[in-house]
Amino acid sequence: MAVCRVVCGRIDGASVLCLCRRLGMFPTPLCSHAGRGPFADVYEPAEDSFLLMDALEKDCERLRQMGPSVCLEVGCGSGVVSAFLASVVGPQAAYFCTDVNPAALLCTAETGRCNQVGLQPVLSDLRSVRRP
Repeated sequence: MAVCRVVCGRIDGASVLCLCRRLGMFPTPLCSHAGRGPFADVYEPAEDSFLLMDALEKDCERLRQMGPSVCLEVGCGSGVVSAFLASVVGPQAAYFCTDVNPAALLCTAETGRCNQVGLQPVLSDLRSVRRP
């Protein structure tokens, strides 16, 4: 499988998300808001993010068979990796996304909203934890 690197939108009434899934691909989550406006200080997805998403996609069948109930991302930044994982694993898992940057948590929540996946941002420095 290959990651479908398109911006999710509408094509002739059919969503790109559905088209990518029919082709056996997972779309790269929409995250154009990261690094802009109120999210200017949030880590934007870069090569490391895309490499991790590629690795998760290669293991998608194994991840689905494992059926995780909780997924945790430490240092979520834009939340794009957790949003991608949520599209692979599905809504049965809880997705906790931690970061020390409050703006990153707001950005992660927006990424979840834009991609219609439930992400749970958590403010954490790994010594203390607070929900924003």
